[in-house]
Amino acid sequence: MKDPAFLFYPGDWMGGTQWMTFEQKGCYMELLILQFNCSEFTEAQAKQVLSICFDVAWPMLKQKFINDGEIYYNERLRIEIDKRKRFSESRRINGLGNKQPDKKQKAQAKHMPKHMEDENKDLNYFINTELNSVFISYLENRKKIKKPATDRAIELLVIKLNKFPNDEYRIQTLEKSITNNWTDIYELKNSDIQAPKIKDVLGPGEEYINGVRMCLGKIIPPGTEPRPGSLYKWDIDKNKWYYGN
Repeated sequence: MKDPAFLFYPGDWMGGTQWMTFEQKGCYMELLILQFNCSEFTEAQAKQVLSICFDVAWPMLKQKFINDGEIYYNERLRIEIDKRKRFSESRRINGLGNKQPDKKQKAQAKHMPKHMEDENKDLNYFINTELNSVFISYLENRKKIKKPATDRAIELLVIKLNKFPNDEYRIQTLEKSITNNWTDIYELKNSDIQAPKIKDVLGPGEEYINGVRMCLGKIIPPGTEPRPGSLYKWDIDKNKWYYGN
């Protein structure tokens, strides 16, 4: 049965909507409920839900949602829904009490330790796969030093990382925390900031959209080496660079 609710934090809501009008706040809540019911939504669905308020509210509200191709979703809400789902499952298992489990439940119980050990590996905290992998490594390192992050701590860490300027900066911040066995993440000093990796240097027509490297609206294959300069162009059809006008 689908969970009928998700956790709501008034303090976070006030901080995240303080510059919105009452109309925008109402529309924002409507879109969160839409995501809760449908997992994600398209711009067309948002337009249908917001109706006459769409043109006024959407330019502001779309910044609150991650755009993954044609769909939109709020990362924080996804985390809250997943956290509540796992909590409800743990309550259900604990509710068995001293009842004798059947064979299926015994198999689930045998599988549980491995499942709990690997639970972070299946979660997507960020769209950028490299950033997501480093963040999971950071969480695993906290377990190794016997200071695992709680669900609430993970939420706050994701919010904190999203305030940093770009994914490369976020990755360097996490790597520094892993190296020093820190439980928190800190802004980098100027001396700590490394030059961008070659594959992260943007070429003509390129840009990062929600951590994904794009060229003229199309995703560039990971690991492709750009050659910055006005005479280098990206051949979208052949997925490679060429030199010339």
